[in-house]
Amino acid sequence: MEYIINPSWFYWIEVANAVKICSFIAAAILLIASIILAVDSHIDDEIKQHEDAKKKRKVMAVCLVALALFSVVGIFVPSKQTLIEMMIAKKATYDNVSWTIEQVKEAVDYIISAIKEIK
Repeated sequence: MEYIINPSWFYWIEVANAVKICSFIAAAILLIASIILAVDSHIDDEIKQHEDAKKKRKVMAVCLVALALFSVVGIFVPSKQTLIEMMIAKKATYDNVSWTIEQVKEAVDYIISAIKEIK
């Protein structure tokens, strides 16, 4: 049997949705951590603890790079709705539409003839 839509796609749609949500959560956490590190390193600079401030800036740079990465993943992973629309669009060809129109016409004709037989 050949499926119109492979059932495994529904699993991958949910995985993509989870990746998108996790990416945004990770990005939010990293943003908060970066802000805290920036404030803390600024305070260390003011009290002359330059070594601690340098370490915190390096960690903050890593957090910002990870933040950018998670943000990009969160933005470019399509939503569940978009993935479903893409699957439908892939199957919506002119041949399929013509076949569907013929099937609908046959169904309408059958219904009309059944109604006429009842009268």
